[in-house]
Formats: sequence, structure tokens, C-alpha cells
Amino acid sequence: MAIKIVTPKPRPRSSLPANLSEEIASDLTLITEKFARISDKILLMWGSPELQQYLDGLILDDRGGRQGFPPQIAAALVRIHGEHGKLFPEDNSNAWNTVIR
Repeated sequence: MAIKIVTPKPRPRSSLPANLSEEIASDLTLITEKFARISDKILLMWGSPELQQYLDGLILDDRGGRQGFPPQIAAALVRIHGEHGKLFPEDNSNAWNTVIR
């Protein structure tokens, strides 16, 4: 019996939004390696207010009892949240950001 091991492939750079910094592109690659569905959603929602809301829900546990993300992934999500908020400030009006500042 053979076991086929499939490893996720990094997203091609050409499919990333043009306005991403190198650090954020690297963060997305890191997230893709462990949580491909999350990085797909981030890319799908990039530039929309829904992305900030989605990231808020990932970063802050509002359901309780969740394990949480590894520290590197959590830090990458926070950086993506901040960068997106800078690039699209009109979409960045939520309570979580006012608490942090």
C-alpha cells in the first residue's frame, strides 16, 4: 500500500494583489503553508470591509474555548490586518482598532 503525501504549493506571486508589501506577501505565503483556506479568503476579500471583519474574528476569539493560532501565524494575521487598514482606511472603522491604538 502506497501513501501519497501532498504538500501545499506556495501561491504564485502573480496571483497576489499588486499593492502588497514584500512582508505581507511573505506573511500570506506562511499562512498558505498551514491554513490555505484562510489565505484564500484573505486574497478573495482583499480591499473590502469584510476582510477587516473576518480578520477581527480570527484574531479575537469571540466564541470561546478555541485553541488559537501558532504565534507566527497570529503575528502574520495581525500584520495583514494592520496593512489592510492602512491601504483601505475607510474600511477600517471597527472597535478592535480603536482599542489597540
